[in-house]
Amino acid sequence: MNVKSLCPAGEILWTTYYKNNEPKYIITSKIGSREFYFLYPVVNGVRGKRIGKVRSPIEFEMTYLKDFFEKP
Repeated sequence: MNVKSLCPAGEILWTTYYKNNEPKYIITSKIGSREFYFLYPVVNGVRGKRIGKVRSPIEFEMTYLKDFFEKP
């Protein structure tokens, strides 16, 4: 799967979070600006509605993505 194709028009893909070899979330920002970062879920290879907007992508890791970093 080409995860860059999940990125909305006018935005650039910064990172993708995978679970079981499937993309689950993407983080983007507007092209030419890193003032805000956006978080989108990916379900069955389709980008969902934006669920977050922050000034630092680390904020996503402390809120929406904390399950990715917890030990089983």
